Amino acid sequence: MTPGAAFGPRGEGYVRLALVANEQRIRQALRQLAKVLSPAKSVVV
Repeated sequence: MTPGAAFGPRGEGYVRLALVANEQRIRQALRQLAKVLSPAKSVVV
């Protein structure tokens, strides 16, 4: 994860993600992010 500002002024306020792990690891990370970002909702990944 990199701050968007590293890519110029239009990137301010954003983050850039690089998904370079295997698919199972990416799905695990998305499930964990979903728990943090919306703990009352369940997300299917």
